[in-house]
Amino acid sequence: ASHTRNRRTSPPDSSCLPGTRKIVLEKITAWVEDATQHVLWLCGPVGCGKSAIAQTVAEELDRQARLAASFFFFRGSPIRSRMSNFVVTLASQMAIAIPSTKEYVDAALASQAGGIQGSSVSMQVQRLVLRP
Repeated sequence: ASHTRNRRTSPPDSSCLPGTRKIVLEKITAWVEDATQHVLWLCGPVGCGKSAIAQTVAEELDRQARLAASFFFFRGSPIRSRMSNFVVTLASQMAIAIPSTKEYVDAALASQAGGIQGSSVSMQVQRLVLRP
């Protein structure tokens, strides 16, 4: 479900055409540069291009070696339409992108008898992403 997925077999298969959506991409780039804002919520009606924008931003940040992780939900997929895999996927990608986090992610996973995916999303974030 990352931006590097095979988009033909794992939709959505979209990204911005060159030269389009310049204003929104500039706003997102400004947000990336602003260390004070931790979350950017991209919202809009169905079909307006949110996934295409997110894909384009993820690809660009990956090219710049500035992307820690990405996740693309997909309503038509039983695995990608729920939050159950979201945090674990982000944590595993972060452990690869930021090698110094791998030991913490591994330790958090090892400490969870029965697996961490049974925990609430907020607990998964606390254990896998926020706490060393």
